[in-house]
Amino acid sequence: MPALLLGPAAEAFLRRYAPENAETVTGVATVKFEKCELFSSVPDGERSVRGAAQYELPEGMRVVAEAEGRPAAVVDEARKLYLLLSVVERNDPDGTQILLNFAQQICGCTPWWTMEGFIDRTIAGIRAAVGEGSVACAVSGGLDSTVAAVLARQALGERAHCVFVDTGLMREGDAERTERFFREEMGFDFSGFDISGSLLYTMRGMETMDAKWQIASREIDAAIQRAAREIPGVRAIVHGTGASDMLRRGGEGAKRPEDSLPVLEPLRELFKDEVRRVGDMLGLGAEILDRQPFPSIGLAARMSGEVTPAKLKMLRTADAAFLDELRASGLERKISVAYAMLDDVGGKRAVVLRALQGHGESAMAARLPSDLIERTVSRIREEIPQVRRVLYDFTPGGES
Repeated sequence: MPALLLGPAAEAFLRRYAPENAETVTGVATVKFEKCELFSSVPDGERSVRGAAQYELPEGMRVVAEAEGRPAAVVDEARKLYLLLSVVERNDPDGTQILLNFAQQICGCTPWWTMEGFIDRTIAGIRAAVGEGSVACAVSGGLDSTVAAVLARQALGERAHCVFVDTGLMREGDAERTERFFREEMGFDFSGFDISGSLLYTMRGMETMDAKWQIASREIDAAIQRAAREIPGVRAIVHGTGASDMLRRGGEGAKRPEDSLPVLEPLRELFKDEVRRVGDMLGLGAEILDRQPFPSIGLAARMSGEVTPAKLKMLRTADAAFLDELRASGLERKISVAYAMLDDVGGKRAVVLRALQGHGESAMAARLPSDLIERTVSRIREEIPQVRRVLYDFTPGGES
């Protein structure tokens, strides 16, 4: 069976063939591709490369791409093993072509899956699961839950209802924007439930991130179940669970009490960019399609220690100031995710700013203009006197 290793996986595999203290190429470099099935119709050009070195390759392995004179891709044709020291980025047509070449020319796959077919099958699947009943669409205002709700309405019409749980952990204005969007712009039957007081009470004393995730996720899920049961004829709850969520859960659904309503996860096969394409085909605008990811437990995931009303107020203010400055500079759409975190540094309250370009482990810290950072720092220190330090995080990878 052919295998394709990308980025960190390819680097780890090839490291055994690198001489001790070998110089490596890491970062954006011009990659030259040789004639090879994997790179058919892929032109030479700049790609983000990591760990390219002068390997001492065994017989049977050959170099099929180079970056600054060092191997950037290697193939072992006898074992049908392909290694590329780069990853496929968002909006990366050459990377997509590489994946298509691997799937079709090397693995012999026949293309049959299309977005149109996915939408049709998903709508039919929701109808079959619900019958003549209704569904409660658990919405957060984010891309995934919005696309799932629109698919449910395509399937069931007015029998698709929206349920929104206000956790008190949202960014400034998010709860109001979410209600306005679904109720006024989309015309959904919309029910909002505020559990902010009870959730903060339940989370008191919880200082570790694992404890906060466990408690908040359990309480939010229970609130959605309670809210859904108030809808006449409800048969199931629709969640915007995506493929990345399923991978984090090991491919299994979330654990719920036995008497819980069934949960439908129509997007569980799709990654974020695919969800975005479905949303575009369903007619959603840039306001939703370009929305940045946000943790399901909200700002609780972006502060150290216990979650308190005072800390939430500080973090909301800092986050809003940072995003305002990004919008004013015109950089917001060039960044995949940006946010503020609240921490303690040297015993003093600190705000940590984070902005990323790219996704997942391949994401890199955005190189923001110094004047933008200075304006943000000035605003935060003026609006939140308790904050003594404002830092910018250059660590690559991750979107927490």
